[in-house]
Parts: sequence; structure tokens; C-alpha cells
Amino acid sequence: MKVDVITFGSITVDTFLSSAEFKLVQDKNGTSICERFGAKVEIDKKVICGGGGGGNTAVGLSRLGLSTAVVAKMGDDFFSETILAELRENKVNIDNLVQENGETDSAVTLVSKGGGRTILIYRGKTRLEWKDIDETSLSSQWFHVASLEGNLGLAKNLFALAGKNDTKICWNPGKTELKNRAEIKALLANVEILVLNQQEAEELLAEEMTGDSFWEKVMDLPVKMFFITQGSKGAFLVIPDQKQKYFSPAFSTTSVEDTGAGDGFCSGVVAARFYQKTPKQALLWGLANGAGAVSHFGAKAGLMTRLELEKFLIEKSLSNKV
Repeated sequence: MKVDVITFGSITVDTFLSSAEFKLVQDKNGTSICERFGAKVEIDKKVICGGGGGGNTAVGLSRLGLSTAVVAKMGDDFFSETILAELRENKVNIDNLVQENGETDSAVTLVSKGGGRTILIYRGKTRLEWKDIDETSLSSQWFHVASLEGNLGLAKNLFALAGKNDTKICWNPGKTELKNRAEIKALLANVEILVLNQQEAEELLAEEMTGDSFWEKVMDLPVKMFFITQGSKGAFLVIPDQKQKYFSPAFSTTSVEDTGAGDGFCSGVVAARFYQKTPKQALLWGLANGAGAVSHFGAKAGLMTRLELEKFLIEKSLSNKV
């Protein structure tokens, strides 16, 4: 299998439930969605679709014109055929998608008015392992590695394979991986692009993004490009070896539901670099595709084609200057 990009990560079945009746409660820990025990709440909208970092980024990259394959593990339950059909429809190669007897990982997302959400996650026995992968079939210019549910051993093997084959890596590790800061940092020299949100970046560096010391630590990382997303505020691009930092505000858009913004951002960034766009242009591609993702229910519905993304950037060019 020779493709432009191979994505690694999870495949899930996602259910989105939206209701104007969801009650938002503020306390010292932030905002919570709360409902009275025993109550019945009317749902305004329900969407069931495929999700997960592996599947979402594969679809995003395919829509942007790259030949794409996904490597992940899923169950063989009722929802699996729907997910497979969705991937095939989006021209994603699924030859290395592993199915085992059992349930596919799932998530239920409660969406409040304005797009804020709470996610309930069920993880089955479908964590991807090195033994599930036929390394001889993995040939591509890029690997995109999403959350591996804490499996840093798998990450190490994938990065070693990428180094052997001169494959570039975009890494978007999950919160379970980030608990092992030392191991994460030891792998960054192999990484072309690192993508984290602000909270994850603060976790990695054990420092809040409030002063110069945070950015000093960022500049010491061996990664080539580091993107730090801040949701509706925008995102930073850092090029550590040049000691350069750039910020772009998010594009103005109506957020229906925030899930998938990160995967959309990653897809945009990797596609931009594949097409030899500059790092600054890659930042805008990521923000544009992330904006598309949050404008629809489900992580895939709003992901753009290359033509749509370039048109979007032309229309929004006056509002975002890096």
C-alpha cells in the first residue's frame, strides 16, 4: 500500500444529542451540564456517525485531495458497517483496519445551546497494538499519529519505522500519553509537526501559558513545528530552532458543536505541508478546516475539500493576518 498519508488512532461510533433544555451550572470548577435525577429531557437533534482521531483525520485528509489510509482497531458490532461505509465513501483505504469480535469504542456527546459539550466515552478492547500492524504494508510520505490510548510503545515503533522510511510525522498525542512527559519529550526529535491544545501544552511542559518561562520551554523542544490551539481564540505556530512564534485568531464562524475541531485542524496542517505551503499558511489551513468542523454536528460533516478551503481562505483573508 503506497499512499500520501497513513493515519493511526481510534475509530469510534459517536452519538450527538443536542437540547436547548440542558442546564448549565457554574461553580468553582467551571461550567457543567446538569439535569435533575429522574427527569426526561427533550432532545432537539440526534446524530450518529463515525468518529475517533484515526478515522476523522483520514477523512479530512482524503477530502483535501490526499490518498489516505487508516490504521486502527474496531469491533464487529451493529455500528461497524456504518463506519466502514463512511470511510469507503470518503475514499479512505481500510486494508489495515483491524476488526475484532466485540463492541466498537463509542462516545455520547451532550451538546448545549451555543455548542459547548460534555463527552461520555466507552472504551472497549480495541486499543491498537504493534502486533495488529503489518509494517511491510506501511508506505507513505506522512504518518499522522492521533491518540493511541497511552500506547507509547506503539508510538516508538511507528516513529522508528518512519525514520527508516524517511516518512514525516505529525503527532497529536492524547491526554493519556501526556502523563509520561519524559517519554513524550524523548520522541519529539523524530516529529515534524506537534499539535496540542493549550491545556495539553501546559501539561507537557508543567507550566501555565502565562509568562516568558512557558515560551522558553517551548523554544527548547526539538520538534520542527509546534502548533498550540486555543479553541475559539485561535492558534500559535512555534518554530523552535528559529526561535519564532506566530499567532492567528480563529476565523469567525457559527459553532454548532466543538468536537472534531482538533482533528480538522491537524488535517488542514498536514495537507498544507504536503502541498508545500509555508508554516504560516499551514496555520491558516488548520484554522480554516477546524472552523469547518465545528460548523456541523459530527467531526466529519464540515471537513472541507481543497477547493472549499482555498475559497474560504480567500473570502476570509482580510480578517486573519499571521
